[in-house]
Amino acid sequence: MNSSSAGIAQFFRSCQAIRIGSDTERRQDIFPKTYFTAQHVVNISRDPKTVNSLGLEELLSRLDLSKNVEETRRPEYKELYPENWVADAKIREQHQETVNKIVRWPRDENNQFDPLMVALMTLILAFHADFYTLVNRERVEKVQLKYIIILQRYLKSKLKPETSNTKFLDAMLLIDQTREAWQISRNQMKAC
Repeated sequence: MNSSSAGIAQFFRSCQAIRIGSDTERRQDIFPKTYFTAQHVVNISRDPKTVNSLGLEELLSRLDLSKNVEETRRPEYKELYPENWVADAKIREQHQETVNKIVRWPRDENNQFDPLMVALMTLILAFHADFYTLVNRERVEKVQLKYIIILQRYLKSKLKPETSNTKFLDAMLLIDQTREAWQISRNQMKAC
């Protein structure tokens, strides 16, 4: 898929590789490593066509991918997005807040990373009909709705009712927030 939805979904997944949080949080290991994400980055780096089509050459050149996946250091937000990467401070702040939300969202009540939440949200983003000009819009919306219902049921089965409802609402809000952050990144890459 070479649509904006695919780019937005990929942006959401790639944000999971970004290390966020204060030094204290990192020392306490509140944000544990997500090995599947590191493995995904390694796999992408081995595919020159994908690296080129997504414009990842510079980003991947900053990573040391020679180590085992377990030893791979995840980049921090400020390493990927230096202080003045966008001239407008308000836009930079909005982007960073959204990336933080994206990274923090797929965690359960014990603050454990949940890869299934990421997978479901990625599918919801990929099948978001508002990001397309479609001939058969209704069909795509039905597919997305199925994944939304699966996510809602999964959260209800895994979390307490109040936490589940909040997590689901956050996911629905993240759809548009992720699109906006992706658009900011994309616009900046085009400007360079």
